[in-house]
Amino acid sequence: TLFEMHGNIPGLPALEEQISTWKRKAAQKNIPFHMFTTLRDPVDHQVSYFLHFHGLRCKWSWCEKDLYEVSPENLLQASIPNRQCSILYHGQSERKTETPPTVTDEQCNQVSQLLQKHMTWIGMTDSLPDTTLPLLAKLLKVPFVKAHSNAHRKSLELDEQMTARLRSLSSMDSKLIRDTVSQSDVFPR
Repeated sequence: TLFEMHGNIPGLPALEEQISTWKRKAAQKNIPFHMFTTLRDPVDHQVSYFLHFHGLRCKWSWCEKDLYEVSPENLLQASIPNRQCSILYHGQSERKTETPPTVTDEQCNQVSQLLQKHMTWIGMTDSLPDTTLPLLAKLLKVPFVKAHSNAHRKSLELDEQMTARLRSLSSMDSKLIRDTVSQSDVFPR
């Protein structure tokens, strides 16, 4: 069984009991159990989230309540500190009605511990086609064909100062990546 979580998702602390149950049941039935996840460079994540959820052209139910013209200044205004840790801790709803909660250092450390405890593989989105997806294909014993996307996301030109401000805003996300991302192309966990 392959299960992907996307859209309305609870945070990892809320999911831990369910994950533990899945792992226990799989072990009882002698069925391999693997969990994969990916994290994203914090600046890339802030830009992608802004373009997808805060852009004026966003017309879906999952758009943020505040929409902006695409500009570096508006990106900074719409960014919340450590967005990945916040989503992984608090969860995410497709119905955006309030400002997302911030996350504490202790909560982000809890996310790191849960990822390390439960994930078979933690990769980076920029290495999906070169590392994570081939490993997943090998695990599932299916052929892997590297796909090339013709979709190009409109990007923002960020100067060094803006990039540094976004990195500073996402320092716990950066630490999460340093502490958890798998460093080899084999299943280390």
